[in-house]
Amino acid sequence: SLLRWRADDGGAHVRSPGVLAADGRAHERDLSALRGARVLAAAGVGDPAAFAAQLAAAGAHVELARFADHHAYTDADAARLAERGARAGWVVTTLK
Repeated sequence: SLLRWRADDGGAHVRSPGVLAADGRAHERDLSALRGARVLAAAGVGDPAAFAAQLAAAGAHVELARFADHHAYTDADAARLAERGARAGWVVTTLK
């Protein structure tokens, strides 16, 4: 599953984009859905560690994929994230 974290509400919810959701539809779940889960946190923001810490505080077991702020993702980046994400239960990104 791939989820996006919404910073606008303090990260209280995560949203999965429809094109990447397993059933082809967009879903919103409470952050507590990640409790105890293995999570790959992909972040191209100013403070990726803070993003990962918030997921960890929610009970997730986090592996951080750190990118520069406003990173322009490449096809190779996407392939590496997909490979790493396959080993985790969830891939979580910021909306940025």
